[in-house]
Amino acid sequence: MLRGEKRSRLVPPLPVTIFTGFLGSGKTTLLTSLLAAEREQRFAIVVNEFGAVSVDDVLLARALDASRASVFQVTQELIAYAGDVFRTTMLAISDDARRFDHVLIETSGLAVPT
Repeated sequence: MLRGEKRSRLVPPLPVTIFTGFLGSGKTTLLTSLLAAEREQRFAIVVNEFGAVSVDDVLLARALDASRASVFQVTQELIAYAGDVFRTTMLAISDDARRFDHVLIETSGLAVPT
């Protein structure tokens, strides 16, 4: 039995929302507003930063209640090219799916939002 097949019988699928846009378009602002408004939901947040240092996770940490959100970072490359890192991150979230109600993915502002 495949890992995904086993999970689907035990836990309903997690909804995923992707925040994408150019640098400065308001992705992090929208995400922090959502976190402030949705106080009952538990989130897995995947933040994609192209650089070695993530700025967005610092901003998100200020808006987060650690008991209801976990931040996973994919850094130094775009998610589109970070196959193994992104896959490992998503599998970690999937393996611990009972902790979360929703997955939020914020792409790098360097990604082409198509």
